Amino acid sequence: MEIHHSAAVALCGPHRYDDRDSLQFHRVDEAIRSMYWTPHWSDVLIICGDARRGKDVYRLGEYASRIVHESNQIGEATTPKRVVPLYDSGASTLSDVRLVLRWVNATTEPGSRTRLRLFTDDWHMPRASAMCEREAAMILTHDRSVIVTPHPVESAHAPPVTDEQLRRERKGLDDYYSGLYVPNTGLGWGKPPVDS
Repeated sequence: MEIHHSAAVALCGPHRYDDRDSLQFHRVDEAIRSMYWTPHWSDVLIICGDARRGKDVYRLGEYASRIVHESNQIGEATTPKRVVPLYDSGASTLSDVRLVLRWVNATTEPGSRTRLRLFTDDWHMPRASAMCEREAAMILTHDRSVIVTPHPVESAHAPPVTDEQLRRERKGLDDYYSGLYVPNTGLGWGKPPVDS
C-alpha cells in the first residue's frame, strides 16, 4: 500500500518530576535524530503533550524549530521542514492522540494513508500506540487511514520508572480496551506522582 504522507509524532507529556522547571528533550531529540539519518522519512514533526498546560509543548516546538532552521541554513534536507506544536486541554494521552488524528484528518486529502512515526517513552509506548491505532478508526473520515510505527525512546525519568508505574500503565491500557478508561482520574496511569 502506498504511503501518501508521513509525520513524526513526539508525545511529550511527562517531564522530570523531581524538578518542576526542567524540560525533557529526549523524545524530540530522538525524533529529529531519526529524521536526520533517514532521508525522505518525514517532512513534519508534531509535538504534543500536556505538561504545564501546553507551555512545554510550545517550548519544545521552539527548540525543534531552531534546529530545523539551522539545518536548513546549512543545506541539511533530511530534518523536518515543519514543526507543529499541538496542545489539548484534555491533558491526557488519549486527548493528545485524538488531537494528532484530528490534525491528520484536517490536513490530508480523502483516501490518503499517513504513516505516523510515534516517539514516546518505552514504558508508555504500548498504551500510546494502541490508542493511536484504535482511535484512528473513529476519527479519520473519507477513507483516510494511518499506519502507526512505534519508536520507543529510552525513558529519562528521574527517578527511574517503578514496577508500580508499569502496573498502572498496563491497567490504563486494559481499561482502555475494556471501555473503562477515564482520563484524568488522578491515577496518573504510568506517570510518577507529582508532589504538591
